[in-house]
Amino acid sequence: MKQRLLELVVCPHCKGGLDCTAFTMTDMEILEGVLSCNCGRWYPIIRGIPRLLPGPLLAGLLCKDTEFVDKYKGRLPRPAPLEIVEDKATSLKRQTSSSFGFEWDAFSEVIEEYEANFLSYISPVDKLFFRGKLVLDAGCGAGRHSCYAAKYGAEVIAFDLSKAVEAAYRNTTQFPKVHVLQADIYNLPFREEFDYIFCIGVLHHLPDPQQGFNKLVPLLKPGSPISTWVYGRKNNFLAIYIYEPTRRITTKIPHEALYYLCYLPASIMQVFNMLYKLFNRFHLTQGIARLIPFKYYAGFPFRTKLNDSFDVFSAPSAKYYTEQEIQTWFKQAGLADIKVSPRTLNGVEKGIKGWGTRT
Repeated sequence: MKQRLLELVVCPHCKGGLDCTAFTMTDMEILEGVLSCNCGRWYPIIRGIPRLLPGPLLAGLLCKDTEFVDKYKGRLPRPAPLEIVEDKATSLKRQTSSSFGFEWDAFSEVIEEYEANFLSYISPVDKLFFRGKLVLDAGCGAGRHSCYAAKYGAEVIAFDLSKAVEAAYRNTTQFPKVHVLQADIYNLPFREEFDYIFCIGVLHHLPDPQQGFNKLVPLLKPGSPISTWVYGRKNNFLAIYIYEPTRRITTKIPHEALYYLCYLPASIMQVFNMLYKLFNRFHLTQGIARLIPFKYYAGFPFRTKLNDSFDVFSAPSAKYYTEQEIQTWFKQAGLADIKVSPRTLNGVEKGIKGWGTRT
């Protein structure tokens, strides 16, 4: 954790300022330590990442990551955060965190093709927009989008609920203005001063997606924009009527086993992509090419198809939206300059992009 982050974060419980006690550090970062608040709560810094989680989720983390607690038990504040009681929403958060934690640890690589993909998610924002901005990557996964935002000149705060923050931290170490932390979108630990927020592929997995969106909007400076991307109902027959019923079974399979089972759907997509490329080469067969499914994956390597197959079948919850529903989110949040449209990938509409600015 870089010292600069202390200027940007607050206690997720009471929104008070945080004091830092460092246990181990380098010239650049605090690797292990504690962030403490006057309200009595404290949050560990583990492997360079502040864990600013609400009580039940933080208690669960410390129960699993006993190495930190055992190593520093004589130096940790009292009382420890032991709020283990869990409601239905917290249980879903924990399951989702486990799924995406495994996913982004397994698929942590950042490949060349993802840059254009990122820009297609957030248009009309372009590369030049980022320079000098303070940006929030809400639900950062392995940090691939944070890498591009930092590359374009932004200072980036990237957070995720899951242990994907470990992969994000590794992927962004070359950027001195990227800060990675573990946090819950419903209990955000940030001051309200962001120049831009993007949230890509996250909200539709939450227990209450619109509430999650509403938690982000107040963090913007007046006149600053937010970009979102969620699953759309249009052109998603397979997902809604085939994948969703199947997910009731696949979410019960251990992640390690499901990873290998997903080679089957990923291989099917690969074969379709090979056929698409073949037919699309010739004018006489381009009409056939347009009918081939999964052609929007034709520009991506096999690992991306495997990644998305796992994503589809492992996430405990997913919701699908119309453009009008997302338009309503933005209007009810009081945003201006609203733009809601499909995201088009290789001629196919995939999901819904939202954009608006805080008034």
